[in-house]
Amino acid sequence: MGEASKLLLRWLPLRSVENAGEERLDLGSRLVLGGGAIALSALWICRRAWQNLRRTKDIRIACLFVYPVKGCRGHALAQAELTPWGLKNDRLYMIVNSEREFFTQRQVPHMALIHPDLPTSVGITLRAVERLISKQPLFVPLLSNDLVTVKVWDDSVEAWDQGDEVAAWLADVLGHAGVRLVRFCDTSLRVTDPRYGYGETAFSDGFPVLVTSTASVEELRRRCAKSQGCPDVGIERFRPNIHIKGCHPFEGDEMPAITFASGAVRLPLVKPCSRCSVPGVDPATGIRNAQQGGLVLRTLLSFRSGRWLWWTNRLHSSFFSKSSRADESFFGQNAHVQFVGSGVRSVMLAVGDEGVVES
Repeated sequence: MGEASKLLLRWLPLRSVENAGEERLDLGSRLVLGGGAIALSALWICRRAWQNLRRTKDIRIACLFVYPVKGCRGHALAQAELTPWGLKNDRLYMIVNSEREFFTQRQVPHMALIHPDLPTSVGITLRAVERLISKQPLFVPLLSNDLVTVKVWDDSVEAWDQGDEVAAWLADVLGHAGVRLVRFCDTSLRVTDPRYGYGETAFSDGFPVLVTSTASVEELRRRCAKSQGCPDVGIERFRPNIHIKGCHPFEGDEMPAITFASGAVRLPLVKPCSRCSVPGVDPATGIRNAQQGGLVLRTLLSFRSGRWLWWTNRLHSSFFSKSSRADESFFGQNAHVQFVGSGVRSVMLAVGDEGVVES
């Protein structure tokens, strides 16, 4: 039985009559169901054929982003080095609480107002948005004499504690005592969820690269604009690494992989990215409120819930079939990094680079 027939059988009420103690469909119901299933199957086939005809084959990189400190403001770069762990310097540092568990904008929205410089071989400089937080920038020298174990979701990871001075600076800015800054240890190995293939990452939520598209942001912005009090909806709310252009809204849902650098690197898009409260944070003010931030999240959920995507998505239909994902919203695709060719461990990507979408 085709997908369309299954949908029809799930949603159409079945009229039945008793016959020898067993329920069965009467002739009229059978005819209605049979004809409806055939018609719906034909529509489904036409829809898939149309999707295949308009499927994007080539895209370009619109923006590249790295976030040196997990949960803090990021940098838009003209070019970046792609490594097995994602873009170089992405989520290399992380803020942890007194229990050495990761801290993000989920708990403290105004982490968005901490703007780290790009890391160097000798350390990193932290800055607070001056017009909102009166705090002098702090240079944090690279320390590697206090190895600690920290938690990122369910993963325990070894990291270098970066000292008391930056801990005091962060406690003052964030208003939370006991916070510390740690740096990912070069010898640490943090693997991704094996259910989605093998990959490695540093302090990201779970995968080395997050891919989004300009068309998807524009579609969400268009839908949000229908409501009064709509905030500015920019890509900064979704914190991607590689932001692409040239495809249809949310077409990434059906992209198995994208190759860059003339085929030297392949990014399998292995898992749709579920969204928490962070897209509801205004990245310019570090404020999350029910009116504006809630509007973004509610709008996204209205057409990007797992419940809805279960019916419309083909590539990840089994993923969306889980009842636990029915009321989650999704935006963007988590990706692994696979280099093609022996000895290749990194490539340079730049804004404007072309990528090829695998069919």
